[in-house]
Amino acid sequence: MTEPMDSTDPGATPNPKPPSSWQRVKDRWRTTARQVRSEYAERNSWVELAEDLARRIIIPRYSASFVMYLLSGVILLGGISVWFELLRYGIMAHEHHSDPTRPVAELGSLLTAIHTFYPALAWSSAMQLALSNHAEKRLKATSLALGSVVLLLAVAMMILTDILLPWVSLVSGLIGIVIAVFLWWIANALDETYQDVTPDKIGLAAKGGKADPDKPMPGSTKGFDFGEAA
Repeated sequence: MTEPMDSTDPGATPNPKPPSSWQRVKDRWRTTARQVRSEYAERNSWVELAEDLARRIIIPRYSASFVMYLLSGVILLGGISVWFELLRYGIMAHEHHSDPTRPVAELGSLLTAIHTFYPALAWSSAMQLALSNHAEKRLKATSLALGSVVLLLAVAMMILTDILLPWVSLVSGLIGIVIAVFLWWIANALDETYQDVTPDKIGLAAKGGKADPDKPMPGSTKGFDFGEAA
């Protein structure tokens, strides 16, 4: 009769140690991550967001009406309070330079005008894009995020105006203006009101927009047999 193998026999095959709970979690995480990356690599909305922004940034550059309205209506007239305070500051600085007994020019009023101009422009543009029926969800979310950043920047500058150096507040205001104008640009980029040539006529309409019936469909019928059936 054969004797059973002793479990302490050095020649016996040891039982594999089961993986710990943490090891199983890590293995499951790696497996799921690989599956998700393979499934979503072709559906990356970041790439589509970049395409939307590129389309909305480039198209208005070729419309004189769009650019002229931006310069005259938004920047010149929309920012009239900023221009007024800038002119007032320049006059006071010139008078003080000519006569040191005159009051010293201060940036307080100019900074106030700047920090009340760009948040209104940025947030109204963000809301315009968010309420649009022709903008993708990713573009709406981006506009609201940028609008919120600009709004928080303006509030922080107004609260900390007595603590920060004037040039810090001025530079922050200029950054806010650039972001606000950018938001207005992308919000109105495909608006036919400001376009000399509508985007759908040159094949650059936003996704979901109107198609040009005169534009030939892409692709070809090469390789297909359209002969009559027997």
